[in-house]
Formats: sequence, C-alpha cells, structure tokens
Amino acid sequence: MNSVVSVSYRSNNELAELQGSVLTAQVKADQLHLKRLYKNIKDNVFDRYPHGFSADVFNYDNYAWAHSMYNSRIINIERPGHKTKWTRFVPLVDMINCV
Repeated sequence: MNSVVSVSYRSNNELAELQGSVLTAQVKADQLHLKRLYKNIKDNVFDRYPHGFSADVFNYDNYAWAHSMYNSRIINIERPGHKTKWTRFVPLVDMINCV
C-alpha cells in the first residue's frame, strides 16, 4: 500500500512540527473525524460481516489511504438555493496541476 502524504494522516510526532500553527487544531479535528467515520463503518459493516471483510485488509490504515485517494479526486459544487453542495468524483482531477 502506498503511503498517505496528506498532513491529516501524520503522526503526533510529525504534527509537533506544526506547533504554533493554525493548522494544528484543524488537522486534529480532521483526524478525529476520519477515525469516527472508520469506526462507524467498522462497527456497522466490517464487524457484522467478517467473512466478507478481512481485518487484515479492511483496517484503519487502508481506510485512511482510500479516503485520501477519494478526497484528492472530488470537487464540491455550490447548489444555488440549497444549503448543501454537490460532491462529484472526478477521476484524475488531482493531476490538473500537471498540465
């Protein structure tokens, strides 16, 4: 599995380098949110159906990697007259800077 490069997936020792930065609180909030998302899926899907979801594969590290890959390829579009945004998956959108 490839490593995740997003700051949200860094260890506490690595985050210590951000001490004093406004990013620290946001990164910690993002990490907590990701852990809650994973726990919800684990409790309601992986643990309920262990025959289809091997713990060796469907673990937090792999979930964090997949979440990072997904987030790097989505865009949120304002919806006129709505409070929520459209989230659209756009394959290869993360490569736009390479053009």
